[in-house]
Amino acid sequence: MPLGEVHRARYLFAVPEKIAAVAVLLEPLTISEKGWRHTIAAQRRMTFWEPKRALVTGAGPVGMLAAILLRLRGLDVTVVERTEKPERRALLGTIGATYAATSVTPLVELAGPRGHVDVALEATGSAQVAFALMDLLGPNGVLVLTSVTGGMRPLEVPADDINKRLVLWNALVLGTVNANAVDFRQGIADLVAAEERWPGFLGSLITRRVPLARAAEALTHDPTQIKTVVEIGVDGGFPLEPPP
Repeated sequence: MPLGEVHRARYLFAVPEKIAAVAVLLEPLTISEKGWRHTIAAQRRMTFWEPKRALVTGAGPVGMLAAILLRLRGLDVTVVERTEKPERRALLGTIGATYAATSVTPLVELAGPRGHVDVALEATGSAQVAFALMDLLGPNGVLVLTSVTGGMRPLEVPADDINKRLVLWNALVLGTVNANAVDFRQGIADLVAAEERWPGFLGSLITRRVPLARAAEALTHDPTQIKTVVEIGVDGGFPLEPPP
């Protein structure tokens, strides 16, 4: 494709300059944007629904961005990981979210004084966590699943209790993957709102940037990283200017 020529421009979205440096976070945010949009659509089955408490499992890019989405909508948010990472506790504190680790506090105790939550979003990649969250939904609660799990690992779950809770409390479980144009537009609006309300938080989620020539480094496992970005057009990458 010749430099400067845009193919299928209808699939492009204009990003305001104020969030250009963090616009790479838009795609992972749209996963939760779609999940929330579907949640609201489904909850129109009720005359009134005002969720107050949300539990997000997983503090990677999807989980952290889901926390932003939910905080922007006024929910009390707790983000949960398996092991304690003090830097993420401090980071989430800047947006008014709570951080917890199941190695310190069992998941069931993180559902709050009522023992259940209004909204749960699973972003750990663990089917075991997904089933555990089903047992924490409150009346008219919603669980949004974002993980694509593989394998054939068997699990023992309190199936009767989960089924009873889902039925008697009119709970909802839905999955979200990819997104629609409307989710990208809403995601841009939410990134702008987040940057204005919590300046610098979004930039803190990008914990490492590497040039294209060192892209393999982005594939190495490092639990201290949140979001690694591979940059094109910097030292070691492909130049953005056309060849002479």
